[in-house]
Amino acid sequence: MNPSVSAVTINNEEELQAYYDQCGLAPDIILPKAVPIDYRKTTYLINDLFLCSTQSSSGWGFRKQQETNVYFLSFTTEGMSEWQMRNAEAVQCVRQLCVVDSSRLITGQFQAGTTTETIMLSSDLLHGEMGVLQGFPCQDRLDFSPMIILGSEAWYGIASVAQALRANIGKPAFTSPIAVAHLRQALLSTILERVPHNYTESLRGKRLEVLPGALRRALDFMLAKADTPIGLTEVALAAGTSGRNLQLLFKAYRGMTPLAVLRDIRLQRCREAFLNADECDSVTEIALRWGFTNRYLFTRYYGTRFGETPKETLLRKRKL
Repeated sequence: MNPSVSAVTINNEEELQAYYDQCGLAPDIILPKAVPIDYRKTTYLINDLFLCSTQSSSGWGFRKQQETNVYFLSFTTEGMSEWQMRNAEAVQCVRQLCVVDSSRLITGQFQAGTTTETIMLSSDLLHGEMGVLQGFPCQDRLDFSPMIILGSEAWYGIASVAQALRANIGKPAFTSPIAVAHLRQALLSTILERVPHNYTESLRGKRLEVLPGALRRALDFMLAKADTPIGLTEVALAAGTSGRNLQLLFKAYRGMTPLAVLRDIRLQRCREAFLNADECDSVTEIALRWGFTNRYLFTRYYGTRFGETPKETLLRKRKL
């Protein structure tokens, strides 16, 4: 593993096109008319994993011209980015993390003044790591929730590990290959464990085999009683431990509080209900069924968890 860092500043269309051709992406570059081009990018390379910091006061965009097989996790920290995927509506990101599967990508657009922090990983790398986590190879392609909002646990977890990696690359006097290798592994695991995708539930089920008994009993109770008004006291009693010890166990093994995990289970049940809803079912009725009495908070929690509103999930199902 030979991590490296490089930086470019580009001020004309020809240089920008040549840069991406050299990277092997060869997109059709889209630039604003009659505006001086300003494009700055710093890239941190760790084998087949790239961390990229990009700024553009002029704005720019691209249309994909050839097939690629990578995933982008793009943090839009300033300005706005827009991603158009095949067979889906365009996704606009403002202070959000967008997960992009390049096999479905059509165009990307960045308005003037946009700053992004992007993680680019090969599909083989991510699927291989997923196979290691679950104990057997992936049968289906990873399909991530498209957006994670600023302030979510997934955002903070991924951003903090990525920042630690950037701080340890490109400084030969201070870089530790062992530290970089561990941070790289931590980044891959954090992405797969914190960003919702089509393997999330099976991955959680796999973890139950190695969890302490009290935590397993608590999770079993939550799963069985998620549609009833239970709280920390009831969960602790079912687990056979104190509320304090249960808090410590959930923090150590799940990185969340017991009630946050319970909320996550209920959100997942709501999503399953939306995807199997009848014409007469409404967002409010399903939310109440799973213990969400505040429509505003429910919509916020649901958007953080799945990258879309409850209504969007319900409407998409009814269009199928």
